[in-house]
Amino acid sequence: MSQDFYSSLKLGDMGEKIFEEWMRSHVNVTDVSKLHHVNDFINKDYEYDYQVDTIDKSYAFEVKCLAGADGRGARYNNAVIEVWQDTKKTKRPGWFKATKAGKLDYVIFYNRFDSCLYAFKAPLLLKWTEHQQYLTYARNGNRDNPGWIVMLRWEEYGAGYLGKKQWR
Repeated sequence: MSQDFYSSLKLGDMGEKIFEEWMRSHVNVTDVSKLHHVNDFINKDYEYDYQVDTIDKSYAFEVKCLAGADGRGARYNNAVIEVWQDTKKTKRPGWFKATKAGKLDYVIFYNRFDSCLYAFKAPLLLKWTEHQQYLTYARNGNRDNPGWIVMLRWEEYGAGYLGKKQWR
């Protein structure tokens, strides 16, 4: 199945809505703001999905929505995250740039198969991805955004895994 940017975006929106609803249910969360793209001229440009304000502090989140299983319903043992946006390895994805800029706190994976949100500390995930020897080419059929990904276990503690939350 060949996908384009917009079909991938629709799936991403699903994961983001679930994350947003979950965050709004926390007692100490005072605001959840959807962000799109930031260019602050100091840290160049980067992006992440949400800023979440609590009573004490603000946090930045990137949300990824993954199938979690193949078309036959067999669960994937691994999550994946993009580390290069292009085949020539010249463009980094937004989460990577935002983490490098010191702006991203957490990456959340929503697994559509088991309806769980998996939380990772972004700086630890970035450091972990930079030390991975094996990258694989994204094979999700997205003709607009082919890139290189790294596989990680859903509960990869070395990559900054913090925990998971079942969603309904």
